[in-house]
Amino acid sequence: MGYVSFSIPKGIVLLFKERGHIKNFVETGTYKGGTCFWAGAFFDNVYTIEIDPAISKETSKNPDCPSNVKFYVGNSKDILPVLTKELKGDCIFWLDGHWCNVTEVGKEMECPLIDEIKALKDFSNSVILIDDARAFLGPLPPPHDNKQWPRIDEIFLLLKSQFPSNLVTIADDVIYCLPQRLINVFDEKWISDFNDRFGNKKKRWFSRSK
Repeated sequence: MGYVSFSIPKGIVLLFKERGHIKNFVETGTYKGGTCFWAGAFFDNVYTIEIDPAISKETSKNPDCPSNVKFYVGNSKDILPVLTKELKGDCIFWLDGHWCNVTEVGKEMECPLIDEIKALKDFSNSVILIDDARAFLGPLPPPHDNKQWPRIDEIFLLLKSQFPSNLVTIADDVIYCLPQRLINVFDEKWISDFNDRFGNKKKRWFSRSK
């Protein structure tokens, strides 16, 4: 896959926030709070969903936790439909709630991604980012149950049927679903990053068409 940067792509997320005037950040999969704590410094409202009550409780008590982070406990397929009814305005959704063998909780449904996407059907003007794109190319190693994971083509088909005007693509290890108004942000950032990594002052690999 070449140059791959794992975890949330912070630079472009902040560009989406600024150019799209987005105040809300929603995350599935809290774990130790690295992503939601970071988001708390930039977004007005941060919502994070964790299936393991013990993990959520421990993370929420961290003294470094920003005051604008709201914690939800439960399966994201059940929590997201409720949470989305409370949200006002556009959001950046970071879907990272798939089971990763750090807890036994959630093992019976390793990947609720399809249900998560369906819960966001009314958010065509928001940004949807799905972590661990490589995991949907399969097969996953034990102890994962591959039957519980959707294929990459299933994910793309659902996103395109649900959001026909949006750009659906993969960059690094993230699946992007972007509204028309923010596609140019993705193009600019990707071209800039690619040229910074592989280009030089005499020759650029890519340039934007005018």
